[in-house]
Amino acid sequence: MAWRLAERALAGVGDATLGEWREIGSRTVHLRRRVSDAERASLGGLEVRDVRGTDEERQRIDNVFREVPELRGLM
Repeated sequence: MAWRLAERALAGVGDATLGEWREIGSRTVHLRRRVSDAERASLGGLEVRDVRGTDEERQRIDNVFREVPELRGLM
């Protein structure tokens, strides 16, 4: 189920043929993809950030729980 949710979250984002990484953590799965040249150009450049422990991280997690409330019991 976790991989399906991650894949759904990234539907239409990135290009798996350019690179895709799947990692299994102690409580989470991580799905990462390279962005396409078209995505990069449309965004005017990308910024990679570490959001761990920040307000942004908490907001992102809250958004996930709103979309998939059953995950709250897993975290």
